[in-house]
Amino acid sequence: MSRTAKRLDATPVQDNLHSVSQPEPLLLKKKQVAAALNVSERQVGYLLARRLLKQVKIGRSTRVRATDLAAYVASLRVTP
Repeated sequence: MSRTAKRLDATPVQDNLHSVSQPEPLLLKKKQVAAALNVSERQVGYLLARRLLKQVKIGRSTRVRATDLAAYVASLRVTP
């Protein structure tokens, strides 16, 4: 086989591991909530302390449900 001829068995194989997307997390840490809202973690703490944003406890960890975060953001809409 000449150097310029292409081998048929040398076709690239796609890696299927990279094409699988990760599911969205159901529970978010304070840092993730802050990043999603584009605010500081301190502001998220304020929202949690004032119970403007709902939280759940798992052992000693505090998390925010993704659905509760979406509901909070939906409640911020201003109607003209």
